[in-house]
Amino acid sequence: MQETLIRWSIITFSGAVLGPTAGWLVSTLHLSDGSDAATLLVNSSSVMGLLAGLGVMALTTIAALIAAKLADSATGFLCAGLVLGWAAWRSGDMETMLLITRNPAIFWTLALEGAMLIAFGIALCAAICTLGNRNLHADQDGLESNKPLSREIGSLIFNAVSSTGGLLGNAAAFIAAAVGVWIVAWSSLKGQTVWAVIAGAMLAGAASRVVDPRIPTVSIFRTILLLAVLGPIAGALLVGADAVQAAHRGTITALALPMPLDWLAGAFLGIPIGLGWASSMTDKVEHEIDPKPPHAAEPPQSTSHQAG
Repeated sequence: MQETLIRWSIITFSGAVLGPTAGWLVSTLHLSDGSDAATLLVNSSSVMGLLAGLGVMALTTIAALIAAKLADSATGFLCAGLVLGWAAWRSGDMETMLLITRNPAIFWTLALEGAMLIAFGIALCAAICTLGNRNLHADQDGLESNKPLSREIGSLIFNAVSSTGGLLGNAAAFIAAAVGVWIVAWSSLKGQTVWAVIAGAMLAGAASRVVDPRIPTVSIFRTILLLAVLGPIAGALLVGADAVQAAHRGTITALALPMPLDWLAGAFLGIPIGLGWASSMTDKVEHEIDPKPPHAAEPPQSTSHQAG
């Protein structure tokens, strides 16, 4: 009962207090015409954008790490996603920004913003997983890890960035995420782009873990967030100088429609759901392959007696 109360208190605080605060920080950013269709780097003041970005990262980190420490890693992911979801909701959308700025170069600025958020996202994902695993082992074994927390997190980040293992799992995650976003993101409407990334992350989490049950969560996260950089680059290459006309016609490629904050929020919210799907599917398959009856027969007892 106490654990449930703590968990839901953290979730409520993240969604009702920290999230709106993060959204307010993003809403203070404006384009040159005064409209609020801006992002952390596409706005009239780069300094204000960076400060707002740091504020959003700090609020997200507070929510995620407290949740992971006091509850579990799934709650940490959820709380991070709630805070980032508010920030994403208050950021601009691709078509509106192109129509206002009339500058196709914002694709490259958004790719840079995506790269910045990838670094933050991978580090936070590693920290959440580390704290969640520590709690799990402490509950199961009754022992606290004596390894420094920073070293565990650093090891996870290094492995996520440098490891080339699990190629099939990473490929499945990348393709599933891209397909999910492509199917759902019909326009740049903010709710649609956020939900498109959530759907893509759910499919990516499920597909990657089914293909490779040993693939780390951080690796899945890294693979999905690569689209935060590759999406805007694809938009720049496919529409180029005709970006403004493409925004008028609504023909910008779907992968370029989600903003960097959309990708980050969707990854934190969608991946745990996908991993849950994969776990339930693999458990069902294992049960069907090797069913265990509720009352297994007792092994036969020896009836032989030693001669007296």
